[in-house]
Amino acid sequence: MSTPAHPPGKKIRITVVAADGLCKRDVFSYPDPFAVVTVGAEQTHTTSVIKKTFNPHWNESFDITVTESAITVQIFDQRKSSRRDRGFLGVVNVRVSDVLDLDLGGHQMLTFDLKKSNGDLPVHGKLIIILSTNVPQPILNPGPSNDITTTSPGSLLAGWEERYTPEGRSYYVNHNTRTTTWVDPRRQSVVGVIGPIGQNTSLLPQSTSQLGPLPSGWEICLTSTARVYFVDHNTNTTTWDDPRLPFVDANVRRNHIFEDSYAKIMKQAPNDLKKRLMIKFDGEDGPDYGGLSREFFSLLSHEIVKPFYRLFYHSGRGDHTLQINPASGVNPEHLNYFEFTGRCFGLAILHRHFVDAYFDASFYKMILRKKLTLSDLESVDAELHRSLTWMLDNNISGVIDKTFITTEESFGEPHTIELKAGGTDISVTEENKEEYVDHVVEYRILKRVKDQFEAFMSGFSELIPQDLITVFDERELELLIGGMSEIDMDDWCQYTQYRDYGTNDEVIGWFWKCVRSWPPERKSRLLQFATGTSRIPVSGFKNLQGPNGPMRFTIEKSGDPSQLPKSHTCFNRIDLPPYKDYASLDQKLTLAVQNTVGFGLV
Repeated sequence: MSTPAHPPGKKIRITVVAADGLCKRDVFSYPDPFAVVTVGAEQTHTTSVIKKTFNPHWNESFDITVTESAITVQIFDQRKSSRRDRGFLGVVNVRVSDVLDLDLGGHQMLTFDLKKSNGDLPVHGKLIIILSTNVPQPILNPGPSNDITTTSPGSLLAGWEERYTPEGRSYYVNHNTRTTTWVDPRRQSVVGVIGPIGQNTSLLPQSTSQLGPLPSGWEICLTSTARVYFVDHNTNTTTWDDPRLPFVDANVRRNHIFEDSYAKIMKQAPNDLKKRLMIKFDGEDGPDYGGLSREFFSLLSHEIVKPFYRLFYHSGRGDHTLQINPASGVNPEHLNYFEFTGRCFGLAILHRHFVDAYFDASFYKMILRKKLTLSDLESVDAELHRSLTWMLDNNISGVIDKTFITTEESFGEPHTIELKAGGTDISVTEENKEEYVDHVVEYRILKRVKDQFEAFMSGFSELIPQDLITVFDERELELLIGGMSEIDMDDWCQYTQYRDYGTNDEVIGWFWKCVRSWPPERKSRLLQFATGTSRIPVSGFKNLQGPNGPMRFTIEKSGDPSQLPKSHTCFNRIDLPPYKDYASLDQKLTLAVQNTVGFGLV
C-alpha cells in the first residue's frame, strides 16, 4: 500500500508589525522584546530586538511555507533569555486556513491578544501581524534561525552610525543632518491606517527617509489598532502628531499680543494654520507642550474684546456677555480685525483650546445660520424686547401708529432704516405685526452688523467648514468655543491626582479647604495659574486637556515650605510644598495665584 502524499505547501509572507502593551515584569526596567515565528518543526524566523519598550515596532517580513500547520509567534525578552522561561511575554497561534484563502489569495492584517503558554506567568498585550499571498520578490531578513539577533537587515545608509546609550539601548546618528533618532533608518515605519477595504483594514508603509529622521529622543510606536503615535523620551510624553511635520511658529510679545498675533496669523494661508501651533512668548524660555498655546488664546481673547478696538461691547443687562459693535467702523481696520477674530476662533477650536470671553447666545445662532427669534432679542435689548412682546400679546388696532422702519443713531445723528422695501409707506397693523416683529429682530441683531459678522465668518470658515458645526445647537457651540465657566468643586476634587501626596494628607485637606473658601473669580485664577486657561472642557475636569489629550489636574509635593507654589501649565500641575499650617498654605497659594504672570522653566 502506498503512503498518501502530503498536500503541497503554499508560500506566503508574514510581517510581524508590532506588539502593544506588553506585560511589565520588573518595576525598574523595560523589556527588550523580540518575536520568534515558527511553522512546524522546520521553519523558525526571529525579528531584531527592540530595546527598552513595552510597545516594540518591528515591521519585519519573512517568507514561509504553510500547509495545514499553524503559525506560532512568540514574544520574548532578551534581557531574561537566560532564565528558564527565556523571558516569555506571550504567544499567538494562527491557523492560516481560518484567516486566509490560500487558493484565492489575499492580504490580511490581524490583531491578536497575546496568550499564556504552559506556565502561570501573567501575559497581556496585543500582537499585530500581516499575512499575504503576494510574494513578489525575496526580502532581506536574517532568515530562518534559532539564534537571537539584534542585527537589522542591510547596512546603514551613508552618513549614519549606530550607537548605544549607557543602558544599552541602540540609537542612530545621522551625521548628514547632525541629528539622532531611536528609529533604525533601514526599516520602514507604518505611518497610518487607511481604513476599511471590504471587511479588512490595510496599512500603508512609508519610508522614514521621506520625512527625515525623528528629533533626538523621539520614538515611533503603535497602538493595538496599529495607529502610529510618537514618544518624546525627553519629556516622557506621547503625541499623535509627527514631530517631523511642519508647524506654525508664533513668537509674540505679551504687551503687544494683538498686533503680533494679527501680523502672524493673517499672513498665513489657511492650510498652514491647520498645522501644529507652537507659541513662544518673547523673552521667556518655556517650550510649548500645550500650556503656552492655552495661555495664548486666553490672553488674546481678553485683548480682542477690549473697548480700545471697538469690535465688541457688553450687553446692557449686566451679565458681561458681548455683542458685535455696530459702530466698529470708527476703526478703519475693523473688518480686517473681525476676519482676524474669526480665524482666532477657528484656530482655538481646531487646536482644542478655549476662547476666554462670553458672547450673547444670539451670536452663536448667527454662526450656525439659524433663524433669530424674539426671545434672542431679550439679552440684546431688554427694553425693545418688552415692547415687541406687548405688541404681540395685545390688539394694537388704533393704538400703535408705526411703519416698517426703524431709527439708527450714528455719530449723534439719527438715520431712518427701512425694514423692507417701501417700508416707509407700510403701516404696522394687527394683521402684519408678527412680520414687523421678525424684521425688527433680524435688523437689531444681525443686519446692522452684517458686514462685521460676514468678515468674522470669512475668517472662521477658512478653518472650520460650516457643515462641521451644524451638528451643534447654539448652547453646544458656546461650550465648544468657550468651555464651562462655572467651576464644580466636587468634580475638580474627584478628578485630581496626586504625586507624593495622598488624598488624606493634611496639606491636601488644607488646599481644598482654602480653594473652596475662595470667591469664583479667584478659583478661576487658580485654574488659569495651573492650566493656562480659566475654562474647563464641556465634560468637566476628567477631560482637562494636556499636551497630547486628556490630562488630569495634578498636585505634586515639591519645594520648600518657604517657597510659593509653582505651576506647569503644559501638564496641568501644581508643585505644592509641604506647608506646616493652614495659614501658611493660604497665604502662599493666594500670593502665587494673584501675582504670577509669565512662563518659564522650573
